[in-house]
Amino acid sequence: KPYVILPMLKGQPIENPNMSQCRAIGHYLAKLHLATENFTQKQSNPFDQNWHRRTLLELKSSLAAQAIQQLEQHFSELYAQHFELPSGIIHSDLFRDNALFVGDNLTGVIDYYFACFEDYLLDVATTVLDWCLNDQNNLDGQKMNAILSAYSSVRHFNEQEKLAWPTYLARAAFRFYLSRLLAEQKASG
Repeated sequence: KPYVILPMLKGQPIENPNMSQCRAIGHYLAKLHLATENFTQKQSNPFDQNWHRRTLLELKSSLAAQAIQQLEQHFSELYAQHFELPSGIIHSDLFRDNALFVGDNLTGVIDYYFACFEDYLLDVATTVLDWCLNDQNNLDGQKMNAILSAYSSVRHFNEQEKLAWPTYLARAAFRFYLSRLLAEQKASG
């Protein structure tokens, strides 16, 4: 059978990142984006606007009509604005369990399965939503600022990205929410 031998990366995923680890992931993400900005091959985002639309259709059979109506309205609002933002290859799934640390040192990033060509800001928003939630599922402003400051020290956000930030944060959250609803539907069905 086919096999591959790879060197094992040192480190462990972290459950509750500290400020240094947040800064490290912000630096890494910016370096990844800069390193891939001239990459010519384009893999489409598996969680793009069309995925959101298809998922909403799939959820219609298991959710109340009012819930679907609210989700569809939210979807329309999220995609009403179109932004021309810097884009390239993104990780698209840089959750805490995909980053390995020894202490505060980032030793590796894994799971590029969903890597795709997309706006860099979506990658930042996706990362922030996983790395910066507190116990009440609210954004921890200090951790978010640590990631954003570290990122922008390597790759500056342009004015359009600054304006689009709330929308992209909401788009990333909407992806998470729909994917959880879909998983629940499949588990119960």
